[in-house]
Amino acid sequence: MAPIPSTRIDWSGTGLRGTALEDLQREAEDYAERLATMIDRDAYRSEWDGAIHKWAHAKTRTIYPSPAQRRTPPEPSAAWVHATFFLGYFVFLLLLASVKPLRDAGSGVFLILAGFIVLWVVVAKSVSSSNKAMVERWWEEYDPHRFERGRLYAVLCQTVNARFEIAHAEYHRPVSSIPAPDVDTYPRERVKWTPRSARPEPMASCTDRQAEFLAKQWMEFLGESGCVVSAATRDGGADVVSLNFMAEVKHHASVIPPAMVRAVVGVAHVEGKVPLFFARTGYTDASVEFADRAGAALFAYDFARGTLAAKSKMARRALSEGLPAIAPDLL
Repeated sequence: MAPIPSTRIDWSGTGLRGTALEDLQREAEDYAERLATMIDRDAYRSEWDGAIHKWAHAKTRTIYPSPAQRRTPPEPSAAWVHATFFLGYFVFLLLLASVKPLRDAGSGVFLILAGFIVLWVVVAKSVSSSNKAMVERWWEEYDPHRFERGRLYAVLCQTVNARFEIAHAEYHRPVSSIPAPDVDTYPRERVKWTPRSARPEPMASCTDRQAEFLAKQWMEFLGESGCVVSAATRDGGADVVSLNFMAEVKHHASVIPPAMVRAVVGVAHVEGKVPLFFARTGYTDASVEFADRAGAALFAYDFARGTLAAKSKMARRALSEGLPAIAPDLL
């Protein structure tokens, strides 16, 4: 699994760089991949989200330990500046009301008032800046890494989450949807069915007739036994049949329309079998919608890569749990 490019996540502000940063990035990604193999695919998000936050918190505290003694930071206030201003403003109004020469000063009164307000703003800002600097000095002495700790915790959660999403999706991805040469390079969850034959390998080329035998191999790999490819000249509406399934194979270069899917579904229901459809390119949205209503499994195969993709609800269940899970007696 390719590593996540370090440029995607901003580690600035964590206080780490060089070898220490590279080691921690690698440790976070390794933890995410281990977690992905332990968390069940259907687990609630809160289960793995809680595990990630717990790990990130512990790792952050290891790198930036909290102060041994808990202390309360100072809370200086500039309220006295505002109180003094309002008191001075009140006194000024009293003087203005009681001293006649002050009332007769005209524009001079407004200049005094404006100067008083400017002085109040300047003093208030100065006191506020002084208080802020005092609090910062207190924190630098008490807990100098508080900002790095918070930033590191957030970045670790982000890194593990990103890697976990990729690793979890890959680990729980059906083995049939991975190119055959790459199957052994990833850890896989245990197959939930018993394959009846080996997984189909990539093919350099594929004819219409070969595609039918390829579909038979996929059905057997997904756990169905007794699969038979119909005669090349007349298949009676199905290319591959078994005790439980009836499959149609279309090696077309265009997507499959709903009419073709309806025809296979009709024949399969008459025979009491589950309809399967194997197509080279895929299906229209209408075809998928009909298949979901009719209980048909639509697959798209890639003979060159040796993969099989699910295109309908029933097909996704078959790739996850095997064809026996969608056999008629279990539906």
